[in-house]
Amino acid sequence: MVQGVSPTQIWMDVKRLSARGFTLYDVSRFLLDYTVADNSSKHAEGGSQPVFQAAFPSALFPVLPCLGS
Repeated sequence: MVQGVSPTQIWMDVKRLSARGFTLYDVSRFLLDYTVADNSSKHAEGGSQPVFQAAFPSALFPVLPCLGS
């Protein structure tokens, strides 16, 4: 489902994701709830801290209130 990853973006195969019953919004919610502990097989310092500060589909950029209209 992931087509590519960079430090600032994740490219998703939206058709494949949809075929499995998920949306880009679902992925963004998962990533926002993803913690340091979720990302580690061992006890990690700051375990309950989120890994990502923000996660949202780029399709939302045009409607973000912080960007104006």
